[in-house]
Amino acid sequence: MPDMVIMNGLVIDGTGTPGVRADIAITGDKIEAIEPEINIQDCIRIDAAGKIVCPASLTRIRTRTCRSSATTTRKFSNLS
Repeated sequence: MPDMVIMNGLVIDGTGTPGVRADIAITGDKIEAIEPEINIQDCIRIDAAGKIVCPASLTRIRTRTCRSSATTTRKFSNLS
């Protein structure tokens, strides 16, 4: 059973495909399911209607940004 369900959000997966309205079940720090409707009541439920939810792409963006910053820092440090 999930700890939390984020429901009714526009889920963007970061692949470039259009977002879909879906619910996301989360246990601990892991996504257990992304389904059109997850009907579990005995957990924390967050209504994300009218909101964009991007569960995986935020991690990818943060990783790419950190890598870009590290590369840029190394390039500029060679100039001094």
